[in-house]
Amino acid sequence: MGSKASTTTLALFLAFNLIVFTQVSATPLPSCTAVLDLSVCLSLVGVSIIDTGSPCCSRFSNLNDLEAAACLCAYLKTQNLSVDLTATVTAIVNGCGNTYPSGYQCV
Repeated sequence: MGSKASTTTLALFLAFNLIVFTQVSATPLPSCTAVLDLSVCLSLVGVSIIDTGSPCCSRFSNLNDLEAAACLCAYLKTQNLSVDLTATVTAIVNGCGNTYPSGYQCV
């Protein structure tokens, strides 16, 4: 009798673990479709003081910090610039009044 109860308990435990640990907890990828044109941000590459009213900054008004950084990073990657992308994205995102997400790397 004890053996059958142990087997049932073990089976339930394993089934529960299987259900719990197969649930993926991930941050959804940001959607950059709301940002139609980031070419205006190219003029801010290398600029030390950014006007928060610039056309580039207005592109990020409806995005959270991670979305702004990820979208700008993705766009700048397509431009094949010879700059440190993480530093550039950090400067533009922070200069536009957002906060560059801690730990995010534009690589």
